[in-house]
Amino acid sequence: MFPLVSIVLPTFNVEDYLKRCIFSILNQTYNNFEVIFVNDGSTDNTEELFHQFSLDSRLQFVTKKNEGSGIARNYGLARAKGKYIYFMDPDDELKNDLFSDCIPLLEKENSEMLVFGFEKVDSYTGKVEFFNTDKTAVFEDEETVRDQIINLSKIKGINSVWNKIYRKDFLINNNLFFTNLSTGQDAEFNWKVYDALSNFIEKKGIYYRYYTNRAGSAQTKFNPETFYNEVTLLRQMESVTKKWGRQKEYSQLVKNYHLNILFKEAKNLRKVPGVSLMNLKNHHLYKEAKKIPFSQIYGWKQWLKLLIIKLNLINLVS
Repeated sequence: MFPLVSIVLPTFNVEDYLKRCIFSILNQTYNNFEVIFVNDGSTDNTEELFHQFSLDSRLQFVTKKNEGSGIARNYGLARAKGKYIYFMDPDDELKNDLFSDCIPLLEKENSEMLVFGFEKVDSYTGKVEFFNTDKTAVFEDEETVRDQIINLSKIKGINSVWNKIYRKDFLINNNLFFTNLSTGQDAEFNWKVYDALSNFIEKKGIYYRYYTNRAGSAQTKFNPETFYNEVTLLRQMESVTKKWGRQKEYSQLVKNYHLNILFKEAKNLRKVPGVSLMNLKNHHLYKEAKKIPFSQIYGWKQWLKLLIIKLNLINLVS
């Protein structure tokens, strides 16, 4: 009998968090699943830790050379037997009733994707934030889906894969796979998903615990490719919303992301001693941002970011 759900986890040097992740999966009140850990060339004791769970036949451990989390997810997807695919991060946790609450709803509606709420935990400060939908709802046609996707940005997680369950045949039939971007591959993948999506479910409920500011994570390291990857995603968002004829409706979302890219890069460059922000100021993305009207953004923080750019004061960002 094939499992109904395949849980795919790209795993790289997370030995300190892996047991917590595995126990949260094994404690699910739903049992018809398989877990595919793709050990993406870890250099710590990840592989040795896997052996402690080798007696559970639902858990598979495959090792490959390091190529990044996107390629590792594709590797797991190719081996998945489940009707549904769930991409989890190995340093996070599931709530016990995730699949028992969500899979019956997916089966009932035969939907291509389901989105659920989550909590974000700052590993450094312990601060917890909750992001959830107002109600459980089903969106059943392409135009309604495109109206609703923008609302996902208001509850966060629009670019994440770990707060979504995907139907496998939908991914395969639409050639929806991850690229080898070193950062941002989740967001790039999801915007391809949204472009192909004709129906989905929003499920009210907090089912995932996402940890930020973990020491040694990709979030806390300077990556010179991040800015390029973020610009690639911005252009993808612009292209998809133009294709939909929804540039006006999505303008604020896209423009806010535009500003966020510049400020993220300014903060990243601050981590590198002796680096000037002059190149960032001369970049075409920065020059484009200076032309954005205040009416095309929302939120006082974004308004302040735009003001700083228009006054050419981004070098003061720390």
